[in-house]
Order: sequence, then C-alpha cells, then structure tokens
Amino acid sequence: MEEERDPQAGVEFLTSSSEHWIEDGLGGHIAWHLSLYHLDLGNTEEVLKVFDETLCKHLVPYDHLALIDAASLLWRMSSVCGLDPGEERWKKVMDGFGYYNKGEIKTAFIDSHLLMVLARGKVTECAARLALARELLKVECTCI
Repeated sequence: MEEERDPQAGVEFLTSSSEHWIEDGLGGHIAWHLSLYHLDLGNTEEVLKVFDETLCKHLVPYDHLALIDAASLLWRMSSVCGLDPGEERWKKVMDGFGYYNKGEIKTAFIDSHLLMVLARGKVTECAARLALARELLKVECTCI
C-alpha cells in the first residue's frame, strides 16, 4: 500500500478492518493513515469526514499522538494541498494543546506540531503563555 504507492488499496484495507481499530488506543493514528490515503486520492470530503468522525474523538489533552496526527493532517491539507480544512478544526486541535502551556512535556517533536497549529491560526492566550514561559525559563526541549 504505502510501499507500493497504492492509496486505494490502503483505503480498502483500513476501511474493511476499521471495526478492529477504530476504538483502539491507536485508532486515531490509524485514522490519520486512512486520511493520508484519501488525501493522495484527492478525496477531500472523505479526509474531512475521517477527521471529524474518528480523529477528533481522540483529541483530548495528553493524547500527544492524536494531537500530532491532527496538526500534521491539517497542515498537509492547507500548506501542501492548498485546501481549507476550516477554522473550527484548527481550533479543536489548538484546544487539545491547551494543557501544553504547563511545560510538563518538552519535546521538539510535539513543539513542532504545536507550531504548525500556531502558524496557521491566531495566537491564543494559551499559546502566548507557552511561548513566554519557554522564553523566560529558557526551557530546553528534548529531541526524540
């Protein structure tokens, strides 16, 4: 599928097996892969449907993988494909990162995905506090 550059086969496989992964802890990440296959095929409506119906269910504070997947998908849609996923979806992802201003988790990988969301949207009070705290405290990030 990915290795063979056959996104249609990827869509068919993940769709036919969704009952095994959709509610799983990695369900959001697998939904991200499904979205990427749809994006490759130009199925914009399906990408948004998977985002809204599956990936968003996993957008909760401290679910780093779901937040990273959502930020990455929206960034690809808007920056790479020139599609507008809508401001509400960006806000949902930013809200999910709301916990992050406490500085509990410090990784360059998470930071870079948070920056994707910040670069796209308006800087919220939460994001401004995160940036200020990192600058004032000179918090070092651990690279993955």
